[in-house]
Amino acid sequence: MIFFSQDSNGTKWFQISGSAMSMRQKRTMADAQGHEICGYQKKMLSMYATAYITIKDQSGTTFVVATIKRQSNFSLEASADVYIHNPPMHIDNVTTSGLPVAIHVEGDIIAKKYDFMMGNLDTNPFKIAQVVRSFKTFAPNDSYFIEIGPNVDVAFICICAYAVDELFSNNDN
Repeated sequence: MIFFSQDSNGTKWFQISGSAMSMRQKRTMADAQGHEICGYQKKMLSMYATAYITIKDQSGTTFVVATIKRQSNFSLEASADVYIHNPPMHIDNVTTSGLPVAIHVEGDIIAKKYDFMMGNLDTNPFKIAQVVRSFKTFAPNDSYFIEIGPNVDVAFICICAYAVDELFSNNDN
């Protein structure tokens, strides 16, 4: 199973690949030259659908740099929260306890039209990225576009958008 991320000119930026038969749905994100950037893995047996953005050190040990949690498995309004682990946490010890939400994802996630927001959502939220579904004739049905603001890590937002898409896919829950 391979997913491609490319710009509006068709230039490939990233590739997400992994086995379709993986229980944890482990995936790897690589740059256009095939160099691994990070990983994605779903947390099994959790109250809320949860995914991890991972990196590996030189010994091959997996560390979590971000956790993405679906706010509710039953909510009609789909939203998720992204927690940043700085420093990264070992995959066996990862927790979001005591961590503030770094990025809030809100909108119509099922229809692929949602925003990545930072700041205080009640008083001063600001949009750092937006996902919109493609209805253009040249794009496949499962394509969508991510508009990413200045000074925002493109690779990180792309893997987060992939994680959010997986957490809300019909194959889950």
